[in-house]
Amino acid sequence: MAVESGQIRHGQSILKPVFYEPEGIDSHEIVRRVSRRAAGRLNWVTGAGGEATARIISRMYGRGYTGPLWEYLIR
Repeated sequence: MAVESGQIRHGQSILKPVFYEPEGIDSHEIVRRVSRRAAGRLNWVTGAGGEATARIISRMYGRGYTGPLWEYLIR
């Protein structure tokens, strides 16, 4: 689909991140929708995380969780 829409070339290396942006929705709208769905869900981390994620991680460590916490965040 990305090739057909001209966002990448046929045979282009995708070792560097390539993001498909469909027509009809831009990245700001995607972020808005995901953020709205994530609201109130303590195990959802959006964007780079920031202060909200730092608070969640701190609480998890305080409750004795250790290791790669993403394993718990995706539940």
